[in-house]
Amino acid sequence: MGHYFSFSGRSGRVEFLLVIILVQFLPGVLFLFLNKIIEISDILNIPTLLLGIIVPLGVVYILCAACVRRLHDFNSSGWWMLLWLLVLLPLPEEIHSLIGMCYAGGSAMLLFYPGDKQPNRFGPPPDILGGIISESKKEYTAGKNEEENRIDFKL
Repeated sequence: MGHYFSFSGRSGRVEFLLVIILVQFLPGVLFLFLNKIIEISDILNIPTLLLGIIVPLGVVYILCAACVRRLHDFNSSGWWMLLWLLVLLPLPEEIHSLIGMCYAGGSAMLLFYPGDKQPNRFGPPPDILGGIISESKKEYTAGKNEEENRIDFKL
């Protein structure tokens, strides 16, 4: 469970898709439940208000961590996630439309483009379903013994 809060390591396509589905589904169910409680009690109490703030922040944190790990799977820096902040800039509507199209393309890439099959600077290839099914049993120790970790390509 701690893996989903971590910005280090790599995530595959299946794990990324599952994270997206879960962070969209579970908060929705929680807020439907909270909405019914508010309707019954006619009182907006502090714990309900705090959950309304904490849960979305948690969802954003988990999604950012999953996107960074997915970028690591392409051997790309997680700092590319800062491009999402462009939406907050006061820009003309045409520019925001262009940014939105770029986000759609980037999201499609994160969902459908396969990552590196070999170990990269962020670690070994991710396991399918976050370790439930393993694609490979190879152990990768970055920097400890470079001779064992070297990949030789022979043509």
